[in-house]
Amino acid sequence: MKWLVMLAVVMGLPLAVAVTRAEHLMAGLTKMRFGKTLVVPAVLFPMLAFAQQSPQLPQPRLPGQWCPEGWSASGSYCVPGSDKASPAIPKPKNGWCPAGWRESGSYCIR
Repeated sequence: MKWLVMLAVVMGLPLAVAVTRAEHLMAGLTKMRFGKTLVVPAVLFPMLAFAQQSPQLPQPRLPGQWCPEGWSASGSYCVPGSDKASPAIPKPKNGWCPAGWRESGSYCIR
């Protein structure tokens, strides 16, 4: 399930939403008797399509952190400046952005 959550987060879903969806999907998969070869792509591809379309939600901002470009500070959150703002995720603790993402402020943007 961890790979499903990580993939959903990389694709732009907030962590809480990704975990909930992954738990729901995995519960459904355990009840099915199909081979993983058919079930995983059938479940994963629609989820990825949704992740591409999901709006950016405010990201928590700790004191001293900078919001990514295209985003602005609003209280203790970074909020997208427009619907065209690049997807953003907090920079991982190891300091490296995932493949396909780049550093911007204290975040990684796609």
